[in-house]
Amino acid sequence: MRLQNRATLRGLLPAMLGKNTLRMIPCRYAVLDLHIDKTRQSFYSYFLSLIRFRRKDEASCSSKEIAQMNYACNFARGAWKADEWTLVKSPRWDHFGGWVQGEDYIQNETPDVPDKRLFLENQQLAEKTYSSMVLARPIEGNFNLNVRMSFLDRMAPLVVLAPELEQDDKGRPHYGKHFEFVLYDLGINVWEHFYSRTEGPSWMLRGFIPRPLNANQTHSLTLQLKHHGRRQAVNILLNEQVQMTIGLEIGPKMFAGITGCEGENRFYSFELSQS
Repeated sequence: MRLQNRATLRGLLPAMLGKNTLRMIPCRYAVLDLHIDKTRQSFYSYFLSLIRFRRKDEASCSSKEIAQMNYACNFARGAWKADEWTLVKSPRWDHFGGWVQGEDYIQNETPDVPDKRLFLENQQLAEKTYSSMVLARPIEGNFNLNVRMSFLDRMAPLVVLAPELEQDDKGRPHYGKHFEFVLYDLGINVWEHFYSRTEGPSWMLRGFIPRPLNANQTHSLTLQLKHHGRRQAVNILLNEQVQMTIGLEIGPKMFAGITGCEGENRFYSFELSQS
């Protein structure tokens, strides 16, 4: 893929009405033109995936009643277990990103560059900011999910819900259909992603909540999900204040997790409770 031609979010809705709706890059600040070509398979990145979690030996679990899917952990050093999670890659790239352990957070791996704007302007750098993982066990039924997160520049930590996981030709988990609830400097986006082995990845914006958000500040994003037949109603709360209720068709069960991308993102805690 190659990123081109930044446009502001103001131009998003007209663009979505066109025939190329599902081929727009879901940048959390801008809509970018997309050119698809085959990403080269990386023998090196495969071996990196085997050692993806750093300082794993330091982890100790703070989860509660995992069998009942009431789960709570913070991502401080030594306060969580990597083996309770499954690393997942994006089907858009061969890159299989991992996490860097901080004192009271984990952060997505990012290239070392002097100017963070390069993450949006350079496709090869942008794909190397993507790190994602989900709880290893799927959730069934209604639940509340709260994640505390921050972004160091402009974007884009997110909560991900995926009805199922697929595998690439190297046996690595990657997303098929999934939903992203994204924080960035202009608010919250809700994206639905699709994947076909013949057509490749595509995506569509399902919701946007305009809220100026400060970088280098911890924000609390809460999802309150209830099943209504084949569809799910999701209340979205930002810092404990209700922002939107949106109807989505996710599925009867789903994997829940976190993704950092398009910049340096930090995650501090993850709490899941079923009702």
